[in-house]
Amino acid sequence: MCDALIAVGGFDGSSDLASVESCFLPSSSTTWSLTDGMQTVRSAAGAAVSSGRVYIAGGSSGAVAHSTVESFSARAHPITSDVLQCEWRTEPPLSEARMAVSLTATEDGRLWATGGWTHGRGATATVESLARDADAWSAAPPMRTARCSFGAVELGGAVLALGGSGDAGPVDACES
Repeated sequence: MCDALIAVGGFDGSSDLASVESCFLPSSSTTWSLTDGMQTVRSAAGAAVSSGRVYIAGGSSGAVAHSTVESFSARAHPITSDVLQCEWRTEPPLSEARMAVSLTATEDGRLWATGGWTHGRGATATVESLARDADAWSAAPPMRTARCSFGAVELGGAVLALGGSGDAGPVDACES
């Protein structure tokens, strides 16, 4: 992995994006460079870094939520070191399509997909994990509060969910 800020996908005001942009640090310029895009156009996806790979999970294209997960290993281009080179691969899909999902990596190399928004149920409390080199996500106990569009971090081996939105409005609770 290289020292860069990386932005994946998103929404530009009229369309969902598959773009990947990077800005290398430290750098004398703050120039962002485009690189090989994602396989799936998506906004509102979860992203995390684990074992030198950037993982992107869920999200949506228009009104369609995704269960797809993809990842890339990134390195600086050997000639122009301020451009990112990506090697993409498809990962096991989430158990259900959801957007505004949080994706968190823990020290043991496991990925945790928490919460999100589904078309059938709205905000969800679903939690699932993917062990390194596993071929499917495993269900974990759900969060106490259904939420989407929230922050999640690893703290002492646990995933801490912070804030977000629920079906009734803002969520002002934290849980692990």
